[in-house]
Amino acid sequence: MNGETLLETKDLTMEFEGLKALRGLNLQVKRGVIHAIIGPNGSGKTTLFNLISGIYHPTVGKIFFHEKNIAGLKPFQIASLGIGRTFQNIRLFRTMTVVENVLVGQHYKIKEGFMASALNLKRIKKEEERFKEKAFEILKMVRLEGKVNQRATELPYGERRLLELARALSSEPHLLLIDEPTAGMNEIETSQTMEIISRIQDIGVTVLLVEHHMKVVMGISYRISVLDHGEKIAEGTPKEIQENERVIEAYLGRKKR
Repeated sequence: MNGETLLETKDLTMEFEGLKALRGLNLQVKRGVIHAIIGPNGSGKTTLFNLISGIYHPTVGKIFFHEKNIAGLKPFQIASLGIGRTFQNIRLFRTMTVVENVLVGQHYKIKEGFMASALNLKRIKKEEERFKEKAFEILKMVRLEGKVNQRATELPYGERRLLELARALSSEPHLLLIDEPTAGMNEIETSQTMEIISRIQDIGVTVLLVEHHMKVVMGISYRISVLDHGEKIAEGTPKEIQENERVIEAYLGRKKR
């Protein structure tokens, strides 16, 4: 790892009607790694993702991406800068085919390509072919290459989650926020998803992961940050986190003996 910081939050605070969901969070995510965010329910994990992706604007603090403060930007502006996201609750276009869902995820790139070639039909056709080729590559990465013409509603649950991941990847993000990717999956599906997330890192995409399944977190993460009641209580390697007394207390409600 080159140690270069891709994403950084400084004193990030989010308050809802007097309740602080995040309290002065300072976080650094290095380029090219899988960085996990864990913590009990209500610890602020989803709030953090909503702030980074522009759904919420922070009460206090800054969010730097490529050294630019993106706090306060709209979701489409943040997406166009190179941040993609999946959601815990699957958000697919149910009546569209698998490949159409992935192509929709490329709409920022498609718009740019269309505007650049509006008077050149041959170039438009080449752009369309390139986007389709990219969509097929991504579907192969997530093991859905045999389902390209099926409707999203026809996929089993685990494959719908992978399709959401493929759609997020189709915008060619530098940073991908992945929210609970293995929720509701069986052990085989979970192992396959771990492999896929590792492949995403291998192609140069930085991953910020929220996940409750500790086997997944410990198995693929380079670094882990732990939140509790909106505050970061620990950070380190998987081994360091497993042995951290504050983390054990937050999860189990008792101190390590």
